[in-house]
Amino acid sequence: MVRSIAILALSLFAWVSVQAQNSDEIQLRAKLKAIVMLSHFSGQAVPVDLDPRFAMTLRVESATPSIDRFREGDIVTFAIHSPSLLFLETPKKGQTYEFVIPDG
Repeated sequence: MVRSIAILALSLFAWVSVQAQNSDEIQLRAKLKAIVMLSHFSGQAVPVDLDPRFAMTLRVESATPSIDRFREGDIVTFAIHSPSLLFLETPKKGQTYEFVIPDG
C-alpha cells in the first residue's frame, strides 16, 4: 500500500497541486472500477506517466480537502505505466484504495 501511495503521489503531484486549497496533502479514497490496456480504452484519461500503457478508472469516494476534480461519485481515469508498479498486490476491481497526494 505504501508503494502505491508513493508512486501515485509523485505521478499526480503536478496535476492536482493547483487544485488543492491551502493544505499539505490531499487524501484520495477511490474504488477501482477497471484497469485496461490504454489502446483498448476510449475516453479521456489523465496522463500520470511518461510512458502510459494502461487506463486505470476509479470512482472517487472522498477527497480531503475537497477538490473540483475529485468530487464524491466522480469517475476519473488515469493513464499509468504499469499496475504492477503501482500496487503491491494484484489490484482488485471493486476494492477501495487510499492515496495521499502532496500539495505544493
